Amino acid sequence: MDSIQTLKHDVVQFKDRKVQLVYEECGSHSGQRCEAHCSRCNIPICMFCVINNHNGHTIKPMKDVVTELKSEIQHETRDIESNLLPLYKEMKKNTDKDIGKSTQKFNSLESDIEKLRKSWQQEVDAIFNKFCSLNKSMRENHLFVLTSHQSLLENQIQEMTKTVQQNKEIHQSNKVSEVTKHQSKLTEYKEIPTIVQQPIPSLKSNTDLGKELTIELGEYTATLKQAELPSQKDAKFSSLTTRDLLDKAKVISTFPTGVESLWRISCLGTDEAWLSGKGKTITRVDVDGFVRESVTSTCQKTPVDIAVTKNDELIYSDSDHGTVNIVKNGITMPIA
Repeated sequence: MDSIQTLKHDVVQFKDRKVQLVYEECGSHSGQRCEAHCSRCNIPICMFCVINNHNGHTIKPMKDVVTELKSEIQHETRDIESNLLPLYKEMKKNTDKDIGKSTQKFNSLESDIEKLRKSWQQEVDAIFNKFCSLNKSMRENHLFVLTSHQSLLENQIQEMTKTVQQNKEIHQSNKVSEVTKHQSKLTEYKEIPTIVQQPIPSLKSNTDLGKELTIELGEYTATLKQAELPSQKDAKFSSLTTRDLLDKAKVISTFPTGVESLWRISCLGTDEAWLSGKGKTITRVDVDGFVRESVTSTCQKTPVDIAVTKNDELIYSDSDHGTVNIVKNGITMPIA
């Protein structure tokens, strides 16, 4: 016991302690441990394997192989901890930011899409409100012509019926004066009143998904296009001063009108205008100077003023008769 107590002990750190390896049991030789490693076959073997099946192969002690493998494992662990793991964490951090930014952008896109949906719906409503108004106006004009002709025919029928009765009475009369005073209306009645009847317009549409949507009613055509958002339009012009707007203005066309003493101009859309000057005539011309339509006013001299309604119908004031007149499909009617 005293000799044991006097034995010299080597004290080392816990991490530097020697750990006894536990070798696996050989599958070919019972009771033998695989304390060697065959480099050629890359498998653990026991001493009996060395002198039998693996004779002549490169053999290494298993403890040396374990030491090499542990060194590789340690190097791998350091590489992962020092290089790859921080890199992956940084990449994940950036990906998290990208997800947040992408989500925000897609939410913004969704909001913009809804704004465009509303804007397009407003554009569609405006188009069909316009066509409903046009249809109402054309119906009024069409029926006005028919009812006027109807009234004329009714008056003629009443007058002709009265004339027939008078003629029968004269024919039966024995009074010379009644017979000699008779004035024939046959020639007048044979002048059959005519009616300038305009055809009822047809509604046409061209619905080609993914392209322009077009609708036609008579001579009027509308094409559905993307409308600029009011907020975008306001933002665009809110920063412009009067000087900016004047600087952007430019002359796009100059042409002779043929109107003597041109006094009044009323724009019709972006490419046409109604013009009036000395004389009764009001003329519609385009930006190339071509005359598209002429209207003879009811004025004795010249219209005092002209304008265009929201339905693109011409109105003018007649100071000679104290009226304001509207022209619908070539027919002039007083409105005030």
